[in-house]
Amino acid sequence: MDNSVENIGEAAVKKPALWRVLFMLILPPFLIFAGITIFAIAYSVIGSGGAANIDNAIAKNIGYLFVLNHSLLFILLVWFLRIDGLKFRDIGFRLPENGLAGIVFELGFAILSTALVIVILINVLPFFEGVDEATKLTKEGRPLGNVFLFSLFAGVFVASFVEETLYRGYGITGLGRHWGIIVAVIITSILFGPLHFGFGIVGIIRSMFQGLVFALLFIRSKSLLAPMTSHSLINLYATLSAFDYI
Repeated sequence: MDNSVENIGEAAVKKPALWRVLFMLILPPFLIFAGITIFAIAYSVIGSGGAANIDNAIAKNIGYLFVLNHSLLFILLVWFLRIDGLKFRDIGFRLPENGLAGIVFELGFAILSTALVIVILINVLPFFEGVDEATKLTKEGRPLGNVFLFSLFAGVFVASFVEETLYRGYGITGLGRHWGIIVAVIITSILFGPLHFGFGIVGIIRSMFQGLVFALLFIRSKSLLAPMTSHSLINLYATLSAFDYI
């Protein structure tokens, strides 16, 4: 792997502040934890109370908390990009080279990579946890409608878009300009794991591995198209399996 940031961006692009990049990479799990904590405290005050009831309320509303969390992250990221003088194109919002043929090739490569990742995770690590709980929740109503459709929206679209923009786009591009691509890939992949602390230690390790794959896809194509596609497909598979559709 060429330890050069020119692989993924323009050489003349302004270098983002290191502290902002690290802050954005470290913030997500703490923001999620803070959101859950605030929700639990509020529910204990205005709800029926009791640890079991609070846990159940969190489980029912975790999707909404997740989308709110990622919306706040994206707003903060846009602000930091503006401060750094960066455009979305500078962090990977560009199409692969070679026109339509390049797009088709990268999408196909992303699909094959996703299939390989799923096969590896199924055979090496438990791919899903808490499936019974997720399946049970599909039978309960939600204020915003069908929980399965909302889970698809949150996982397939929101998660893949925001997380790839943050960890692969801003993270690898930013750290790469300070410490080189190899270090950037390692750090962003490691820090991607704790974002999924809700799935336990297995989920954290699994996410680190997935983050590494997404990072390699990003570096290879110099575009977020392939990692976003792979991320979306993995989350689609996870959601369909968790809700017992496949």
